[in-house]
Order: sequence, then structure tokens, then C-alpha cells
Amino acid sequence: MTGQTAAEIIVSRANATRSHMALFSKKLSLFFNTLTHLNACYTVAENFKGRVCV
Repeated sequence: MTGQTAAEIIVSRANATRSHMALFSKKLSLFFNTLTHLNACYTVAENFKGRVCV
């Protein structure tokens, strides 16, 4: 195995990891946004009984 081939493998793995992490980060962000939204809805419901947050 030549050094160039090894470097290419490392680079391709790094790129795959980076894109995977970006996707994971996006999902995590969406999850926290949803959680924050639900928390805000819960707070609104507590403050104003009878109102429904959609």
C-alpha cells in the first residue's frame, strides 16, 4: 500500500465522518428546537389555562 493510497483512505473516511456528524448535529438541533417549542407551549399552557399551543 502506497502512502498516497493511505492518505486518500484517511481523507475519504474523514469526509464521511464529517458529513455524518453534520447530519447528526442537524438532527440534534431539530430535537432541541422541538423540545424548546414544547417547553414554551407547556409554559404558556401553565400561564394561560385553557389556551392550546399548536
